[in-house]
Amino acid sequence: MNKKIGICDSGLGGIQVMKALMDANPKVDFMFIGDQLHAPYGALSKAELFKYGAKMIHEFQKRGIEEVVIACNTLCANVFDDLCQAFPKMQLKGVLQPTVDQLAGEDVHAVLVMATAKTISAHAFEKAIHQLDETCQVYELACPALVPLIENGDDQAALYAAAADYVTPYKGKVDAVILGCTHFPLIADEVKRLLNVKLYDSNQAAVNMLTLPKGEAKGQVVVCTTKDAALMKRQIKAIINEDLAVQKIDFED
Repeated sequence: MNKKIGICDSGLGGIQVMKALMDANPKVDFMFIGDQLHAPYGALSKAELFKYGAKMIHEFQKRGIEEVVIACNTLCANVFDDLCQAFPKMQLKGVLQPTVDQLAGEDVHAVLVMATAKTISAHAFEKAIHQLDETCQVYELACPALVPLIENGDDQAALYAAAADYVTPYKGKVDAVILGCTHFPLIADEVKRLLNVKLYDSNQAAVNMLTLPKGEAKGQVVVCTTKDAALMKRQIKAIINEDLAVQKIDFED
């Protein structure tokens, strides 16, 4: 029997984390939940973040999945400890700290953290980076326009223009960028072109933090959204070139 892992996010960012985990663990079963109905999470209150995070974890629990990757840095920065306390029997793993851990041993003296407004306001990345290196200069940059543009997916020019507006002022000031939202690897090439520095994201971080046993058969993948299943299916095909079935789910009150 294959190991079963849950992955949750507000939307498309977690799909990239799932793809990285699928490629690294082809004989593991994965279930993904994208709460696109309530995205973007960066605009929600802490109470709302806990509410929707808990609903996703409860859905995994109902389906017998005990180990869950929270592939949303906004949840990790604001309510991760609260979720762990609320679900003590679940093995919850956040991607924020492993993302920062990739800086260990790197020649990085100034880093730009791009994230949602809610993640930036928690200063979780700054604190984690300074735990590694208190001398590192950290620039925290809230990018509220990016997630809606990525989720809509129909205006790449506007997306790239918004990214340029955000990051261009930091050209020459930083030697690394942390893409502190799991949606942002979708603009990684553009950020790299604009700043010409090394980028770090949560995709490889998720792979690094999980040591999973090999199963007996090719892994099965279940994908769920709280919004439009047909739309998410098309988005997944466009983003990771996988033709996956998508189910619409409704959270219980």
